[in-house]
Amino acid sequence: MTRIISKALLISLTCLAGLSSQGQTAESTEVAVAQLALAGPAKRYCSGIWVSGREPAEVLENSVLLGAELVRLHESGEIIFTVDNELRIVAATQDRITARARHFGDQGCVILRPETDKPLFTPQSVVSALPEAASAPCRWAIDYLIRPFQMPSTSACSTRLPRSYSQMKRTGVPRFSFYTVVVS
Repeated sequence: MTRIISKALLISLTCLAGLSSQGQTAESTEVAVAQLALAGPAKRYCSGIWVSGREPAEVLENSVLLGAELVRLHESGEIIFTVDNELRIVAATQDRITARARHFGDQGCVILRPETDKPLFTPQSVVSALPEAASAPCRWAIDYLIRPFQMPSTSACSTRLPRSYSQMKRTGVPRFSFYTVVVS
């Protein structure tokens, strides 16, 4: 009889321990999913500020708060973004769960693990073989924003690109064309 009670007690304790660990697993999974959901906006915010060099308010409005739900959560204070300019870290927090991204120079912004401010790699300097944009015979894409399709008439840049969809239609250029300008 004592053996039966001992076995029943052992089985009960094993089941309780299993239920307890299942609860912890479900809870830790929910936390991990929430951190991943916050990591995307934190990384976009980080990249917008330090990779693209844009104003934080503009980045938040146009690149981070994508969709009505994120806008609502931010405006209600349910999601809070903090920017640490000294460490170049952006944190996104919701319900006491935080995800962070940090800028690492030439590697851009990297989502951080919860327990550290360091990446899983050693950041390296990247040296470009490209000339400075201002010195190139065909200026980079910014010229197309300022003076659309008015390229300098050098031998490397003599082709004029169509100005608009209607001009593209008349000239037979496909609507979703991409152009590559090669500068030698």
